[in-house]
Amino acid sequence: MIFKKRKARNLLLIFGVGSASSILASTIVYHSINDNTNSNRFSILNLSKPNFISKNNLDLSNLDPSITDINIKELEKVKPQEKPKPEINQAPIVLPKQEIEKEIKKEPTPAPKAPEIKKEEPAVVNPSVETIAEESKDNSAIAIVDYGDVKVRIHVTPVPPRKDNPNDILKQIANRKPYISELAPDIQYVEVTEELKAQNRKFAQQALGKSILDGAFEAFRTPPIHWNEENFARYYESSPSNIYYFDKILEKFKNLLDNGDKVVEFLTDEGKKLYPELKKIKNEKIKRLRIISYIDITKFVLTSDKLEGELSQGYVIKPDNDNIYITEDGKLDSYSRTPLINGSVERLIKDNSELRTFDYNSYYGRTGKSVEEGTYPGWTKTDVTKNPEYAKYKIGDNDGIKFELIKRDVPDPKKRNQGIILTIDAENEAGYAKTLELINQLKADKKEITSYRIINIGRNNANQSFINIFKALPDKIPQLELFFETHNTTSLIALEDKEIDELSLYTTGNSNAGGWSINPWALKKTAWVNMIDYNVSFDYKPGLRVATRLGFDDIAFEDSDFDGKDFSRINNGLRMVYWVRNNERVFQGGLGAGLKPDRNEGENSYPVGLDLSRVTKIKSLRNLIFSDIEKPSNKPRKLVRLVLYNDSETFEIDADELNNANFGVIDTGPFSRSKISFRNGNQTRKIKITSKNGVTKLNSSGLDNLQKLITLARDNFGPETEFKVPNTDKELFEQLEKLGKKVIQVDPNEKAEFEFS
Repeated sequence: MIFKKRKARNLLLIFGVGSASSILASTIVYHSINDNTNSNRFSILNLSKPNFISKNNLDLSNLDPSITDINIKELEKVKPQEKPKPEINQAPIVLPKQEIEKEIKKEPTPAPKAPEIKKEEPAVVNPSVETIAEESKDNSAIAIVDYGDVKVRIHVTPVPPRKDNPNDILKQIANRKPYISELAPDIQYVEVTEELKAQNRKFAQQALGKSILDGAFEAFRTPPIHWNEENFARYYESSPSNIYYFDKILEKFKNLLDNGDKVVEFLTDEGKKLYPELKKIKNEKIKRLRIISYIDITKFVLTSDKLEGELSQGYVIKPDNDNIYITEDGKLDSYSRTPLINGSVERLIKDNSELRTFDYNSYYGRTGKSVEEGTYPGWTKTDVTKNPEYAKYKIGDNDGIKFELIKRDVPDPKKRNQGIILTIDAENEAGYAKTLELINQLKADKKEITSYRIINIGRNNANQSFINIFKALPDKIPQLELFFETHNTTSLIALEDKEIDELSLYTTGNSNAGGWSINPWALKKTAWVNMIDYNVSFDYKPGLRVATRLGFDDIAFEDSDFDGKDFSRINNGLRMVYWVRNNERVFQGGLGAGLKPDRNEGENSYPVGLDLSRVTKIKSLRNLIFSDIEKPSNKPRKLVRLVLYNDSETFEIDADELNNANFGVIDTGPFSRSKISFRNGNQTRKIKITSKNGVTKLNSSGLDNLQKLITLARDNFGPETEFKVPNTDKELFEQLEKLGKKVIQVDPNEKAEFEFS
């Protein structure tokens, strides 16, 4: 009898937990995707694939955050009313309505962010801004920006035009089509009104409400009668999604809950009655979650002094802000704010609408799927390989080559409306063998190819030769897309003299892995390197193949860039990257632009690696320039990675070179992980130092550079490293011996013990 009762009680418990979980799951799915989904488990992160409406006339001004475009209404067609143009003393500033949240003054949050859900097709940005021609007392311009129902007056100063240095133009290291990164004016101040404050509070309250799914807390608020603390704990721990979500909510209310009984002011009437009993719960997390379930969000009506103070600087809260939290005194605050005028958004829109060969009006880049398929929103492709015009090139069905006609869905008389895309699969041996001849035939026939698209470069062979194919490409190319499947990008140098309007570099491998480098001279005449398209996240599972753009945190040079005497080509290449074109995203390394990328290059990020492994005549950083010779106010650059050429067990360097090695350029700060390595990896084990140019010993700089070499090349050298010195260099031999080094004398004409090809 006891057994039967226990069994019945267990079944009831299981049924109760299962029912609550089912209710929670269905509630969350309903709120998340507004679709009928059968589930018996609450999972926030496991959402179905989103779908989007590819139209450019959608009303995006009043939407709730959603992963689909379901039920978005189209904008009503209205005829614009012409307004009389007032006399003005300066050109009006046109500012698009901002849509992307920019984080500022970040404070740490314990819970990690969930992986961002990527949209399949970019949404169209609909500018909604009014500008007025009015001169303020402080001589700043005034712009009117819509923020909810409030029109905000912002005093702004236009950004001065960026000008290239004549010397840089002469050296051909400036962009042939000067790139402008800063499109938004500088905000001087915002006229803060009570209406603006109220709108900010309203949006902050809405943002908090949207981050808390009511169904997720239903089990904490109205649990089955038989539930005890253990049941609540099981519910909380039932999946990683539950733990992640509830921990995030706990963090939002932590400060308030830490402040004694202050939370009571914000509870519902029922919550106030139950509060004394809720406080007795021993499990701290469960206690707090149950209290939170009775909080009345509408009672949070004030924003923090910090948020109110930042209004004058142009930072506001948007209703989709997921970083809202409550202060200890019950005010709304956030770890991130949105700029009323977002220069990043304007730049992305401009790049997509003006610099893309197949343009579209949006700030979104293409997804991995779109990149892989070669599609663009607002454009339609048709395979024309078998059309008579291209049949003459005898492309077989199994050659991995195709011609496609791409057309704009809605023609624009002011822009390109169609083009031809030639896709070549380098993994296909038959197609690869035909590629060079095909390109030459197309040039001979004067066939205009709008976009050359070569995929799977290096998939079959890491050393697959493409330098001759790249050399054969036309001198002027509207768009070139290259997909590299290995880190070998040396063939790109063949593009140096090609006038390319848009260059996109992708991989379906790991774009976040180290080792991706580029020779800046390969981009000498490239006007725009597309750095907008999808970049794969660390959140994705290992081995997942997603087409993603490449980013370069290392720059490299070829052996042909240095003849052993003249450093100008390498230094000009460094200058191109570090200063002249550093306002372009491709030359900003892993961290991106500073606040004023066109005016203050010193604050921009930059590639921190330098690969000299192909330059056989360079042994150090001697004579290389890492400061801005034209604008000394810019901060010098520092290296984190340096790769030098060596093909034997012994790295040979002379005393004069070591005295001037310039290894101080390498960052050796307390948190740095800087490193020197060699082309042949850890096969370099010894150091040979010789005298040269009458220099027979190391000075203080040389000793410091030697110590840096030993310390930073930690995979190669250490305390027991063997030093070789020619038996004719006695002074150098004695100096190293006194330093406690293990030194052996060798024949001056000694050859390397072994070499590596």
